[in-house]
Parts: sequence; structure tokens; C-alpha cells
Amino acid sequence: IEGANGAGKAGTNSNSFMPDVSVAYKLTKDGRYAIRAYRKNQYEVVLDGYVVENGVSFIVTMDYDKFYELFRKKK
Repeated sequence: IEGANGAGKAGTNSNSFMPDVSVAYKLTKDGRYAIRAYRKNQYEVVLDGYVVENGVSFIVTMDYDKFYELFRKKK
């Protein structure tokens, strides 16, 4: 339903706001492998409105002293 100035949209509620949320879950006890789910609200000036981003990521954590150690096979 549009308002008097034409700014309103059907089915939207300006009072409903969800904060940014991020949840991580370790898949292994040492924390090397983990999964993360998130929801992010961000105001976009170009679009003149809010953009809601949802996603899931897979995280691999590795310790190294030198960069080339990341690509070397373990013995």
C-alpha cells in the first residue's frame, strides 16, 4: 500500500529491524575447520535503501611461518 508521498511499499514494515548476526561452529575440536553463517544489513546510498546479505562460509585455519609452507605437502 503506498503512502501519500508514494514512498511506502506493500508488505514492508519499517519497524522490523534485524541486527547483524554471525554464528560460527567448529567442525573439529582443534578449530582447523569451521562453518559460519551470517546476516548483514547495510544501507546503500546508490539504491536509496537497505540491502540484506545472507550467507554461509567454510573456514580452514592453518598455522605457518613462511608463505610457501601453505603449499608444501606435510611429511
